[in-house]
Amino acid sequence: MKNIKDTIKKLFDPIRIFGTNVGSIQLGFPDDKTSSTNTLQDSLYVNRALDLLKMAVSDVSFSLHQITNVKGEYETIDTHPVLDLLYRPNPLQTKTEFLRVMVANFAIFKEAFIRIVLDASGNPIALVNMHPADITIKLGADGLPIYYYSTIAGEVTLPAAEVIHTIVTGK
Repeated sequence: MKNIKDTIKKLFDPIRIFGTNVGSIQLGFPDDKTSSTNTLQDSLYVNRALDLLKMAVSDVSFSLHQITNVKGEYETIDTHPVLDLLYRPNPLQTKTEFLRVMVANFAIFKEAFIRIVLDASGNPIALVNMHPADITIKLGADGLPIYYYSTIAGEVTLPAAEVIHTIVTGK
């Protein structure tokens, strides 16, 4: 296992969500030695780091803008179904709860899957986090991914248009 101290510090490089810098977090360690020999201590550091990350991200606020001309000037849109969905992603979670689950999946599994639930007319009505371990991805005949989501009730097949899939690339 890599040095847990370096891993956590890398995780807490300035955090960027939707292009917005929401800050950086200073972490304290008892000494400069690697703490990977103490599993309980490692676990406490990782859990605390993850809690700090989830708290920082859940404080993000959303705004929607419409560009009004070729100069790039814009106006802020105060009410819109997209904003409603971002602030109340589904009937069981607030924005904060939803973002905390998403960030935990992203930090632990290096990817997050969000299901876009549509009404009968094809309009988005909810966003639901899906656990990465419950997802299988295969390419469809058209070259687009098809997501297979295993639930207690059975497997749900979702086209790419109904899934937001974020993944860590690089190191």
